[in-house]
Amino acid sequence: METLFRKTLGNSPQLRVLELFIEARELYYSFEDIKEETNISPINLSKLLQYWKKAEIIISIKTVDNMVLYNLNLKNPIAKRMVEAFDEIIK
Repeated sequence: METLFRKTLGNSPQLRVLELFIEARELYYSFEDIKEETNISPINLSKLLQYWKKAEIIISIKTVDNMVLYNLNLKNPIAKRMVEAFDEIIK
């Protein structure tokens, strides 16, 4: 289902991932969770996560069982602005 955020900015894979991270800012997601929630191919998702991690838009942690989890880096000014834009659009 297309949300108001995606109707406004487009339904690109990047926006689907961004929306997932922003909607539940306090949650961490596994690669599989992100892939399933956004319907993005593993290759494209991997490239996007690597790019955003290098740009420090997202952060990753390893769990005790060595699973990598991702979350939006709310200390990053770009990520903060994206959250502000999202919040403004869905008002």
